[in-house]
Amino acid sequence: MNKTIEEYTVEIEKCECDKEKSTLYTHRAKLYQNASNYQLAIDDFNEAVRLDPENAEAKNFLEYIYEILDFRYQLHYDV
Repeated sequence: MNKTIEEYTVEIEKCECDKEKSTLYTHRAKLYQNASNYQLAIDDFNEAVRLDPENAEAKNFLEYIYEILDFRYQLHYDV
């Protein structure tokens, strides 16, 4: 079963373990990213890394989003 953003939000609010909460933020961020809501995805990935600095998945996705945004900027402004 795939969870929704709202379901992850409820789980995040209830969660007390930083490492588990980091994972939940990562999953919710991926949903935001899939919806092209990059700012909310960045916010969640950053929070995931803050809660668990060893969260490589969140770090990798942040890098990926910044590459996407940089590419779009270059295309738009013909840099």
